[in-house]
Amino acid sequence: MIPSTVTYEGVEYEVTCIGGFNYCPVSSVTIPSTVRSINKYAFIGSSLNSIYFESPSSLTEIDSMAFNSCRELKSIEFPNSVKSIGLGAFTGCTGLTSVKIPEAVTSIGEYVFASCTGLISVEISAAITSIGRNLFSDCTGLTSIKIPKTVRSIGLYAFQNCTGVDLRGV
Repeated sequence: MIPSTVTYEGVEYEVTCIGGFNYCPVSSVTIPSTVRSINKYAFIGSSLNSIYFESPSSLTEIDSMAFNSCRELKSIEFPNSVKSIGLGAFTGCTGLTSVKIPEAVTSIGEYVFASCTGLISVEISAAITSIGRNLFSDCTGLTSIKIPKTVRSIGLYAFQNCTGVDLRGV
C-alpha cells in the first residue's frame, strides 16, 4: 500500500501524486484517497495484477503510459473521480479482459488500450464525444463494445485489427 502521507524532517506531507514504480515486481497496489494524479510511466512494465482505489477517491488524472505493458493486470475499476486518461496509459496490458469508462471521464488519449489482446468487452460512458486515434488498435480479442450516441468522431485506426467485433452501424 502506498501511504497517504509521508514525513520528512518532522513535517508531514500529503501524497497527491505517485510515480516511480516502473518495472517493479509488485503484484497489487492500493492508491490512497489523497492521490489526485498517477504520473507518466508510474507503473510501466510492472507485475501488477490488481489495482485498488481507496474511497472516496480524489484521483482525476491517469497520465500517459502510467500502466503501459502491465501484462498481468486483469481488470481495473476506475473511480468515478477520474476525468482524464492519458496517451497509451494501458497499452500492452494483455491480461485486461474488460473495461468500463466511468461518466466522469471526458478525455481519453490516443493508444490508451492499444494491443490489449485479452480485452473482450468495453463500455464507454456517455460523457465521451470522441474516440481517439488507435484507442483500441490491435485488441484482437475484442468482441463487444458499447459506444454511446454522444460519440461524434472516431479517430484513425481506432479499431485497427479488432477482427472479432462487428462495427457496422456504429
